[in-house]
Amino acid sequence: MADCIPGTCGCPAPKCPCTCGKTFGPVDLRRVWRVGTSTGYEPFEFYDLNGAIIGFDIDLIKIIGERLRFVVDVHDMDFNSLFPALGVRYIDVIAAAVSETLERSKFADFTKPYYESGMVLLSHDGDIDESQPISQLNGKIVAAQSGTTQEAILHAIKEGGGDPPFDDPDPYAPGMMIYTNVSLPTIVTLMGAKDNVEVQTETGTYEGPIHATIMIDKVADSYIVHRPQPPLVRTTEAFLNSVETCSFALPLGSSLVDVINDILDELLEPGGEIDRLIEKWFGGVSVEQTP
Repeated sequence: MADCIPGTCGCPAPKCPCTCGKTFGPVDLRRVWRVGTSTGYEPFEFYDLNGAIIGFDIDLIKIIGERLRFVVDVHDMDFNSLFPALGVRYIDVIAAAVSETLERSKFADFTKPYYESGMVLLSHDGDIDESQPISQLNGKIVAAQSGTTQEAILHAIKEGGGDPPFDDPDPYAPGMMIYTNVSLPTIVTLMGAKDNVEVQTETGTYEGPIHATIMIDKVADSYIVHRPQPPLVRTTEAFLNSVETCSFALPLGSSLVDVINDILDELLEPGGEIDRLIEKWFGGVSVEQTP
């Protein structure tokens, strides 16, 4: 039997050795860790053909749960429901390629980043010209999954005054129109079919097709591969020049943050578990190895 890990047994002791005297074996079946995620974000979290939720984030959170001797119970929900669910403790942790932001940090604590990825635009071939500035988005409908940092980036492009690199107080493309939906797969389907969507503008309701959708590069690559007709393309990371880091989110004041960070330090070592998962799901390098 092993001594309990600080932060996993409910005792108030901040550091080892834990004073509660509880011990348990390799897995304590009473300790269920409710993990919130939002599928449709392949290769990070998505359903396989058998209806199981799989992906990079899911594998990683299961490895961490095993280290903590938790039984991982994954709950799929709309992305914009994840942080409210965490706030009322319906879930214990968010594993959904989330980034720490100033606003989110008011309601949750975040682990250190475990991966970073470039932000890109997915579109039909010819709809976005990388040789032209971002102002080319004026008059076009650009979509984002609601509640995400990608939606915030679109508002920064349209309105100015966002986080770097879109922190100029003047808007970059004030005539761009923003469409949001809770489901990224729905957005990509609408864009692929060139179906009209409704957006609200300063002059009223406008209907038109989605010209581009913002997402991180690995997710865009997955859509390009798995939705070959009609063919979709993406910009390079240099076009938006924006990088998103991925972390796990826990309730404010959670003692597990430091514990998970220690586990991530080990998993992020060159040739470690995260490099293995990166190779398995999409290839590349971890955030710790990025120059």
